[in-house]
Parts: sequence; structure tokens; C-alpha cells
Amino acid sequence: MKHPVSIKVVAVWTLLAIYIWVIMKIVLFKMHPADPMFLWQRLKISLENPRLIAQDIERGNLIPFHEIYAALKDRTDQRLLNFVGNIAVFVPFGMLLPFVLKSNRLAQTRTVFYAFAFSLLLEGWQAVLSIGSFDVDDLILNAFGGWLGCILISYNKITTLGKKRG
Repeated sequence: MKHPVSIKVVAVWTLLAIYIWVIMKIVLFKMHPADPMFLWQRLKISLENPRLIAQDIERGNLIPFHEIYAALKDRTDQRLLNFVGNIAVFVPFGMLLPFVLKSNRLAQTRTVFYAFAFSLLLEGWQAVLSIGSFDVDDLILNAFGGWLGCILISYNKITTLGKKRG
């Protein structure tokens, strides 16, 4: 017997798809019009000269907490915006993913893992397509943002349950 798909499930999956599209547009297209031919051309260039990928990765930040420390130490507008933005941009991911995973068991761990994996995918594509710089601290901050989103949803569920019982 098939179970009908609820509006809530469709809404969550739709929001997650929109969220992923927006993040990819921000990261891969840098707020320019979404042009798949642009990405294809960048990929062809990288495949013709793989050394470009290695150079892009080497130019990036491969030292964990290096940029995080610099942002907290220097507190320039640009560094703080990058710091806060990398956390904030993954909070919605952490809020939506627990609904998609459906299981509360290890929800936080799984959310952090998936946030890290999605961030790694984006950082990797930036390096492969030579359209940004690889930054290990982005992975850390994005995973933290995913975890924070999951915590916010968990807290919301707990307070909502407490209000219903009280």
C-alpha cells in the first residue's frame, strides 16, 4: 500500500532544491546569470591543463583555522563577512536536512557530514573550474553552519513539544 506524499514533504524537498540551486548559483556563477556553457568552457580549460587545478588548490587555504583565526584577529569587514557568511549560508541546509533524513537518530552527525560533503563538492568544483579559491576553513564554517541549523530545528521541536504538553 502506497502512502500519499504529504504537502510538508513536497515543501521541504522543494525548499531544499531551491536552496541548493541558490548556493550553486552563488558559488559557481558568482551572482552572474546561470550559464552552463560558461561552466563547460571552464571545465574544458581545466581538463586541457590539469596543472591549473593543482595551482588553484595550492593558492587556496589548506591550513585549517588559518582564515578563521585571521578573521577573528583582524576583524576587517571583508573577513568578518566571509566568516559569518560561510556559517549563515549553510544554516538553512542544516534546518532542512533533518526533515529529509526523517530519522532523528544521529541527525546532527549526519547533517554535519552532509554539510561538509556538500561544501567539499562546491569547493572542489571551484578549484576544478578555476572560479574561486579552495579554502579548508570554508568547509569547517559551512559544516558548523549546517550543525547550527540542525540545532535550531531541534530546539524548535523541543520547545514546540513542551508548549503542546504544558
